[in-house]
Amino acid sequence: MVSRHYDFLKTLAQIWIPGFATLYFTIAEIWHLPYGAEVVGTLTAIDTFLGVILRISTGKYVPPSDGQLLIDHSDPEMGKLVFNIDTPLDQIPDKDQVRLTVHPVTDLGRSQG
Repeated sequence: MVSRHYDFLKTLAQIWIPGFATLYFTIAEIWHLPYGAEVVGTLTAIDTFLGVILRISTGKYVPPSDGQLLIDHSDPEMGKLVFNIDTPLDQIPDKDQVRLTVHPVTDLGRSQG
């Protein structure tokens, strides 16, 4: 699943569907609109199903990485951090965040993880 699709469905399941269900139920009670319990029950079933699907997807979802943070422990007195950025540098200012995967290394040529 693409990150933006996952984020959209997560927002839908956590905010929009429960919010709309609460709004409709409240207005249905006040204005005696039809099928208040049926509409809310249907929305709750859809929302529960979406929550289950998203939870399964969360376990399998690996967010895209912009690069690696390599941690060199070969010299205990002087640890080294090496940033290996895969995203073109001219695209980074357009991003809200940069995601790096962390990899310990014994020397900068061999990763342990």
